[in-house]
Amino acid sequence: MIFDFLLLVIVSISVIFILYKMIIKVYIVTKIRQASDVETCILRPETILITRQYNAIKTTLQSVLVFPHISGFIEKVFVHKGQYVKAGELLFTIQQRQYLVQKEITYANLKRAQSLLNQAQQYLYKSEQQQDKSEAEVYQAQQSFLTAQTNVSKAENEFKIADTNFSYTFIRSPIEGSIQELNTMKGNYVSPAGCFLAKIINASKTSVMIKIPKNQYLQYVKNKQTECVFKIQSSGNFIFSQSGILKQVEDDCTLGEKMMCLYIDFPQIYNRLDTAEHLIVSMNCKQKNVLLVDENLVYNVGKRPYVYLAFQGKIKRRAIVIGEKIDHRYIVKKGLNANDELITTHIQPIQIGYKIVSQIRRIYLNKIVLERKIKEVKA
Repeated sequence: MIFDFLLLVIVSISVIFILYKMIIKVYIVTKIRQASDVETCILRPETILITRQYNAIKTTLQSVLVFPHISGFIEKVFVHKGQYVKAGELLFTIQQRQYLVQKEITYANLKRAQSLLNQAQQYLYKSEQQQDKSEAEVYQAQQSFLTAQTNVSKAENEFKIADTNFSYTFIRSPIEGSIQELNTMKGNYVSPAGCFLAKIINASKTSVMIKIPKNQYLQYVKNKQTECVFKIQSSGNFIFSQSGILKQVEDDCTLGEKMMCLYIDFPQIYNRLDTAEHLIVSMNCKQKNVLLVDENLVYNVGKRPYVYLAFQGKIKRRAIVIGEKIDHRYIVKKGLNANDELITTHIQPIQIGYKIVSQIRRIYLNKIVLERKIKEVKA
């Protein structure tokens, strides 16, 4: 009887000791979560100037081979050999049914993914606001939100591809000129790897031609937020003051890398250019409302990059999509907004969700750093 009593006392003391250690641990973790000192910088949109140089050739006769971007059967032919067509005029159509169905399916998937993202965002917000939610529940809500974001990005890409493929069912003339050769008819099966559909020629007396990667063409020339000016210089490094005018653009399918051929008119100085000399065209692009992030603040570059933000008084991780690197900064394509507060101090993953009690905020604007101390906030 006495032995049982002593055993009960020993077990009770052990349980009390274990509970005491757990309480102390929870107390310490709670205190740590209330004591994160960080430095931040406020993200501001900028206007940047990007210069690219390309070898150029003087051209007196422009010929374009028209290839399909997708496979399918020719449904209609709108032109004949020898016909004069304008740039953008419809030449052929490819049967659209399968591409239209794929576009509608991916659009429905995108709407469903966006709806699930909205639900996950609302649930995450409620979980962070409710005091009775455990850390595990909040973490689960965060993971659900990140998964929903990823699903939306994937659905957007799939819809963009389907929409682009559908647009490729309309084959248009890339330039103004005469159809010299016509190599297809209604009912023929065509593909990007097959023969060209038509050859169009256009005599141009004032153009030079440059080849640029398609991603640069889309990023700069086609971007509505970008203004590009073309200048030309001779082999003697003499730069003409007159700017060129972009007249025509065509795909160049003869190279392994996807390239675009840009035909730029320099009517005032064309006769002063020697056909045999080495010419260089500079493309000076002013891009507005660009968000740039220092390379040291971007984690996991090359895989799924992310940054740390000060958001609603806590440390948050935000996935981003980065583009070209300029000097020591990345262009942010998606994931951040103007006035977001990037954390510039080193953060450990375990600190995600910690409260911020002391913060130094820096505003980067025109290379001038403005600092002000944020009043300490006590939990």
